[in-house]
Order: sequence, then structure tokens, then C-alpha cells
Amino acid sequence: MDNTTQEFNRFSIPLKWGLIIGLVSMFITTIYGLFIMQSLGMMGMGIFGVVSFIIFMLLLLYMATEQRKAMGGYITFREAFSAIFVSILIIVSITTVYTYIYTHFIDDTYFEKVRDMSVNMAASFGGDEAREAAEAAADEQMEKQKGIGGTMIGFATSIILYSLFGFIIAAIVKRNKPEHLA
Repeated sequence: MDNTTQEFNRFSIPLKWGLIIGLVSMFITTIYGLFIMQSLGMMGMGIFGVVSFIIFMLLLLYMATEQRKAMGGYITFREAFSAIFVSILIIVSITTVYTYIYTHFIDDTYFEKVRDMSVNMAASFGGDEAREAAEAAADEQMEKQKGIGGTMIGFATSIILYSLFGFIIAAIVKRNKPEHLA
């Protein structure tokens, strides 16, 4: 029996890369929380988040091109987005579960650190009055984020955001078979 006639498993590459990117996300979350968070402040936190997001998008782009190669060099938009979406589901699931575990059990002062950074930033821009308003707003926001409801909203938001960029990546990597080869 010839091995080249085996059926292509369209989920093997997205599954592999979803797990890899999910593990990278766990590593980045840990490094950020333990070593970088307090030294960078709120502005650094935003920049770090954007850089991490760009890295994940580049890894998804690489995964999608690998999927196209495995499919013989041609992939439809639907096939590309399906592969990307499978990876996104895995990445966001791993990241959400790990972040919940990290913020509630590994570093239970995580939310306090974020709150302090928010309050300090507001105070640097607006003085003591801004500090008091920021403290009240930060306390309310942190309580929402700590619970399962906040975690699920974050999960859904991440799926939507990553999927929007997944559409762009799918459009970039799609390559339809020419009519004479179809």
C-alpha cells in the first residue's frame, strides 16, 4: 500500500500549532506576571500585549501556510479559516484556563498589582481626585474580571478578536486551484 494515498487529516496541523501557541501563551503569561508586569507599568503592559498579539498572529499565519503546503499548495478561504479557527479555539481555551489558574492560585496578588498600576497611572495624570475615582473604578472592574462571568466574557471577546484577524490571515493564505488543475 502506498503511503502517499493516505487521507490528509485537516486538523493535525491546526491542533499541533494551537497547542504550541497555547503553551507559548502560558509561558508569556507567567514571565509577564512574575518579572515584567510591575517594571513596565500600564503603558508597558499595553505594548507587551500588542507585541504578544502580533507574535501569535504571525504564528497563526505560519500555521496556515503550513496547512496550505500540506494540502498541495492550494487552500480555499473556508479551509484556511477552518484551520485557523480550530487553532484559535485551542489557543484561547488554554490561555483562558491557565490565566484563571495563574491569577487565582499561582499569583493571587495579580489583580491587586493591575489595580495599583491603574490607580497610579490615573493619579499621575490627574492628581488625588483622579486617584480616588480610579480606585473606585478599578475595584469595580477587578471584581468583574475575577469571577467566572468575567472570564467567560474575556474568552468570548478573545475568540471574536482572534477570529477577525483569522479572516485576514485566511484571505492572505488562500490560493485556489487554477481551472485547468481542478
